[in-house]
Amino acid sequence: MKIRTIAAAALLAACLTSCGEADDAPLDDSAAVEEIDTSEDDTAIEEPESELGKGDAVPETTERLRSVGITDDLVQQLAAVGQVNNYGLSIEKPMTEFEKQGLAIGQMMNCQDVNAGDRTYEELMQEDMSTGATWKQVSEMYGFLEESFCPHVRPEPAQ
Repeated sequence: MKIRTIAAAALLAACLTSCGEADDAPLDDSAAVEEIDTSEDDTAIEEPESELGKGDAVPETTERLRSVGITDDLVQQLAAVGQVNNYGLSIEKPMTEFEKQGLAIGQMMNCQDVNAGDRTYEELMQEDMSTGATWKQVSEMYGFLEESFCPHVRPEPAQ
């Protein structure tokens, strides 16, 4: 399906109108129209194109997780909790190692936010419920995070 976006033209028109500097020349929005092909499923994290098999764990991500205290075993435990509570891509299909890493990275960032005092578990739980998770799913996930996962998470090392 093709989606047409004209936000840039609308923003420009709104700015020119509100600023009082619009002249009588017609606005040519043809350059601002962008067609986006959404026929293929886009994912939040793209798998690298390399010798790795599709769905394999990415060594750089494994190293990043380990550098903040998240072991391979913790990734597997998180994935198991996530799978049964619909935090994976599909409840019927097991997560790939790549998808498990993606879940671990996302929850790692949540843990770092909580550990730093920037967010609370309650805020994160409400956010998840606002996108369709049930209280039971959220309670199980955040119970695991608070008791077993987040205590291991350290800030990322300085680059």
